[in-house]
Amino acid sequence: MNKRELSKVFSRLAKEEVNLGTHRVELTIIMDIQKYLKSAEGYFDEAIDSENELAEYTSEIENTKDLLRRSIENAKKEVQYLKTGMKGDIDEIKNRASKAAGELGIDLKDIKGMKELEALIQEGKLSAKNLENQIKFASKEAK
Repeated sequence: MNKRELSKVFSRLAKEEVNLGTHRVELTIIMDIQKYLKSAEGYFDEAIDSENELAEYTSEIENTKDLLRRSIENAKKEVQYLKTGMKGDIDEIKNRASKAAGELGIDLKDIKGMKELEALIQEGKLSAKNLENQIKFASKEAK
């Protein structure tokens, strides 16, 4: 560049007022914006990861609740059997045993296992009660 071109440039600079302080402030703000934009990407990545994690856990919970509901329905059937079905089965066996004992002329109480059958009815009632309590608790959790 020759002197003449340089003086042209300097003369123009002198005419245009350049406020370097303003440029420095703008540059600082731009750098802050760029820095925040980069960090914001991380926030979105974390939010997506959290969303996926929550969806996975929610799905697991729903699947577990479905299994729990099915178990509750099966347990209700077991309670019914323990309360009524078992007694019916035992009464039928006792009736058959009573007939056989009458034909043979022996006392029903002398037949092996009769005392145990009576005890089973009581155990069945207790077991049904315990299972009903667990069903109530599980039903609350299944909601």
